[in-house]
Order: sequence, then C-alpha cells, then structure tokens
Amino acid sequence: MDIFMFLSSKLGKIVATSTVLAALITAAVIFIGNHGHLRVENKRTKNEIKTFKYSELKDIYDELEDVLNTADDLPEVKDEAYYMQVVAAERDRYYKVEHIFEKARPLLDEAKIKEVVSLKTKAIRAAEQLSNHIHSDGDEATRHRLFDELRVVRLDFILAVKKAISAGIVSLKIE
Repeated sequence: MDIFMFLSSKLGKIVATSTVLAALITAAVIFIGNHGHLRVENKRTKNEIKTFKYSELKDIYDELEDVLNTADDLPEVKDEAYYMQVVAAERDRYYKVEHIFEKARPLLDEAKIKEVVSLKTKAIRAAEQLSNHIHSDGDEATRHRLFDELRVVRLDFILAVKKAISAGIVSLKIE
C-alpha cells in the first residue's frame, strides 16, 4: 500500500513520469543506434560482395588471358594438315573461352551477356553451315569462305567475352 500512496503524491507522479520518459528516450537512442549500425553493416556487406565479384572477375580475366596468349604449335608447311591443326586449335580456344564466359556470366551486366550470347549463336550457326558444307562434299572455295566466316564470328565472340569481363571489372573497381 505504501507504494500506491507514494505514486498518488505529487513527487511520486514526477518520479513515475520521469522513469517513463527515461525509458522512452533510452529506447529511441537504442533504436537510432541500431538503425545506424544496420546501415553500416549493410554497406559493409555490399562492399564485401563487390570485392568478391571483383576478385572473381579478375581471376577469370587472368584465365582468359592465359588461354588467348597460348601459342599454337603449328607446322611450317601450309598443307591440309596445317589447315586441320588451325581448325582444331581455334576450335579448342573457342570452347575454352566459351567455358570461361559461362563462369563469368553470373557476374556480368545483362546487356553484355546478351551481346555475347548473340555472337555465340552466330558462331554456332556458322559452325553448322561449315559442317554441313563439308559433309555434303561442297567445293573448296565455299569451304574456305565458310571457314573464314566462322573464324571471324568466333573471334568476335572471344573479343566480346573479353570486353564484357573487362567492363565488369571496371564497374566493380574499388576506389
């Protein structure tokens, strides 16, 4: 009973009101502090993701450079064997770059992905045309023209992959 008598007095009301205000102020300070802390944590997490993507793309780019800078061991005489080795070397390089692109794809800009995929589709069509021509025993001039077209489209694909990965690295550059 003594506590109720104290709270009904003028001094008790002041103490009770002060206690409630102090609790509200403390709660507000904690809320604001936590909100600021969450913003900092969110920013830190975004920076960690950005750093991860940057390092992944950088590693992928280095792998791409290794593939592109590998010298082909081709014979001196440019006969049919030479032609077949060039075809095999360029095909292997194309497939390696294609694999590298698939690793980089989740980290790249959607517009760059569409450009690369479009060139990949063109390369597939060009390879099918060349294959169909070879299997139909077509003339040699057309075969060489189709082969040259395939080489150009594959080179465009490779350059687009390199450009897309490079652009991804630049966009994530940590300052």
